[in-house]
Amino acid sequence: MNARRASILLVALAVGALVAQILQVSADKLYPKYDEVKYLAIARDFAREGGTVPVIRCYAEGRCLDAIRPPFYQLFLAPVVSDEPRAFADAKLVELAMELMFVAVVGLIAARVFSRRVGVGSALAASLMSVMPEYGARLMHDMLFSAITVAAVYAFACWQDKGVRHWLAVGALIGLAFITKGSGHLLWAGLVGVSFYRHRWALARRPILYAAACGFVLVASFYLMRNVKAYGSPFYSFIAPQIWLELWHQAFIDAPSSTAAAGAAA
Repeated sequence: MNARRASILLVALAVGALVAQILQVSADKLYPKYDEVKYLAIARDFAREGGTVPVIRCYAEGRCLDAIRPPFYQLFLAPVVSDEPRAFADAKLVELAMELMFVAVVGLIAARVFSRRVGVGSALAASLMSVMPEYGARLMHDMLFSAITVAAVYAFACWQDKGVRHWLAVGALIGLAFITKGSGHLLWAGLVGVSFYRHRWALARRPILYAAACGFVLVASFYLMRNVKAYGSPFYSFIAPQIWLELWHQAFIDAPSSTAAAGAAA
């Protein structure tokens, strides 16, 4: 057996084992729980809106108001979600497809950047991660977001000397990350950092960031508009204050009190 066939067989066995584990875990999940209930409800609302274009219009007009879950993941669920009992099982098949997509993206990008052997090893490693069966058996945006993030990191690391079309695509990937997970726009930090490292101050004269910004706005404009109309900030997220300091001056207000509390406890 040559190396190519052996590699294909190894990946096929790993992916097959992963699918079997996902199906086993999924068999014990007969009804949605927690966030899954909300994901299904939003997907049903999207289906009732009439498809992707009406949903985009709903956000742009400020009528779709969910502030916790950006819409991209639910757009994939909407075509298979109905009021029938089998809707949850159908949605889990979409999640399974997203998990396989993540494995494929990791393997293909690693092969392109390094070598075919590294790509095979990366696909095997992704398939064998202990969290994968659980992630593939419940409704969550993480696999979709992870695949987009891997693709975006590859794009802004390897396309530094490409043309405007590539940089529009880089911005579009960051836009997709943002409308999949509310913190996806933080990928801009990596993009700016890598671009500045590569081009230094000449970056200001290159179209890289400007084209990327156009791609980002083109993809995410409807969500940015909704956030501004409904919440007053283009990057508004309901859960952001629970993770980040909402205002810079809180760092100076909270830090002394935290220090004092620590001293009292000691």
